[in-house]
Amino acid sequence: MIFNSYIFVLLFFPIVIIGYYFFIYLKKYQMVTFYLIVTSLFFYGYKNPLSLVLLFLSILVNYLFYKSIKTCYSKNLIRLTPIFLVIGIVSNIGMLLYFKYYNFFIDNVNMMFETRLSFRSILLPLGISFITFQQIAFLVDTYHKEVPDYNLLDYTLFISYFPRVISGPIILHNDFFSQLSENKRKMNWDFFASGLYLFVMGLGKKVIIADMFAKSVNWGYSNIGELNTPSALFISIAYSIQIYFDFSGYSDMAIGISRMLQIDLPVNFNSPYKANTILDFWDRWHITLTRFLTKYLYIPIGGNRKGSLRTYLNIFIVFLCSGLWHGASWTFIIWGILHGCFMIFTKRFTSFINKVPKIINKLATLLFVNFTWILFRSESFNIFKQMIRAILQNQWGRLNETMCGYFQPVLFENLINIEVPYWIWAILAFVAVFIIIFRCKNVMEKATMLKYSTVSILWTIVVALISILSFSGISTFVYSRF
Repeated sequence: MIFNSYIFVLLFFPIVIIGYYFFIYLKKYQMVTFYLIVTSLFFYGYKNPLSLVLLFLSILVNYLFYKSIKTCYSKNLIRLTPIFLVIGIVSNIGMLLYFKYYNFFIDNVNMMFETRLSFRSILLPLGISFITFQQIAFLVDTYHKEVPDYNLLDYTLFISYFPRVISGPIILHNDFFSQLSENKRKMNWDFFASGLYLFVMGLGKKVIIADMFAKSVNWGYSNIGELNTPSALFISIAYSIQIYFDFSGYSDMAIGISRMLQIDLPVNFNSPYKANTILDFWDRWHITLTRFLTKYLYIPIGGNRKGSLRTYLNIFIVFLCSGLWHGASWTFIIWGILHGCFMIFTKRFTSFINKVPKIINKLATLLFVNFTWILFRSESFNIFKQMIRAILQNQWGRLNETMCGYFQPVLFENLINIEVPYWIWAILAFVAVFIIIFRCKNVMEKATMLKYSTVSILWTIVVALISILSFSGISTFVYSRF
């Protein structure tokens, strides 16, 4: 099930809300947890009930490792704790490697050794990358004695919690469990209202903006041969806009849904395209992934404690893993390596970069990020080369008419009999989105300072109605593939 669907908005979530506050009203707090688990599992297994078996096994096995480490500490068998930790981490990574990377590995073996090993039809479980990282973090924190006693019911909710199970944010135990206490489960209307606002604005980001740009981007990547230089540049920038509004829209919705259930999730985006440098960009884009990689990979392998060369190597390893985490393809791996190299360059020449005017640093960061998104979007190096060739072919002219046609408002076309060139709608869409990205406060900032007024209520209703009426053109989220 996805957030931007009729069944979620009109049926599933209203039922979740009604049942949740019904048990809160009765002060049946254990039932609240059980109810959230049941609804979360229904959400997760809605399209593929068999995926629940894997989720159950994963939760059960990790909980057993957690209890084993805790038991070793309590019975003074400390020398056994690293063994349980290593086996736990290896089993999680092994599951991820099998489901996500098996066919990628076979493909490369066949290519290198000219073998004919057969591929397997493996259904990728939803959110497996996010779930794996969350369970590894939990085991590592247990090993470091940072995790108190939790029962299996609470742990199951921690892993399967439906607002974030598919695409994050990646939460840690101290982000979540403290909010399950009885005194934190009282109705807070301000919190509920900010959650509703976040959900609606996130829905608008996804349905009204990201999906509109996605149609043009999908057409462009399927018809690269028809793109002149301006059209190819247009498509590359359009994808930068699509992925930002797609993923940040999902995160806003996840946080908003959770706030309506009185549970606060960590912020995942903070206007990343306003970043001054690539370091700043990764402090603003997918913040919880950066936090995970810093705490559970960069620092354990040495961080910046062993000299400059080791620091650069550690940064390289982190971004290599980040690229691999995003997908089983060499384009994702190279994407991660490029970001790692630019991060190392920025660290190495920080004193020089700080003397460069801020606007130039911002522009360089944006150009680099936009260039690497082309690689990220391309399904193969061949497609990437075609897109770069289309940009550099030096063939200038009008923007492609079909590509721009996706930006024409349907209502305008039906109500007003005035012929407006398609490219004008495309340019207007770009200008509007650039104003939102570079001149406006982001949705989280607006939710923090939300004031109830007729205008804000009407604005929220209008965005909600337009989004729901646009569900006929729904698409899945980009990061749900990871």
